[in-house]
Amino acid sequence: MMTVFLKRVGMQKKKISLQHALQHYTKGSAHASFTEDRLGTLEVGKLADVIVLKQNPFTSSESELKEIKTALTIMDGKVVYEA
Repeated sequence: MMTVFLKRVGMQKKKISLQHALQHYTKGSAHASFTEDRLGTLEVGKLADVIVLKQNPFTSSESELKEIKTALTIMDGKVVYEA
């Protein structure tokens, strides 16, 4: 399992998977701000800013993750960046 996040808790290093990191960053953030009815997941009727990456982070090595470039960014329904 790929891990992307290390945090010291006491004297132990804790790891979190890429999948869980993305869930916490998106769905978890919406839940924490009480906006999960309109943010946090890609569903019909919800707001979303979306990026398309040039490489699949789930098939990339840990060392490649920080080098992945953005191919496309959509904000408020408009393309604001295209490589």
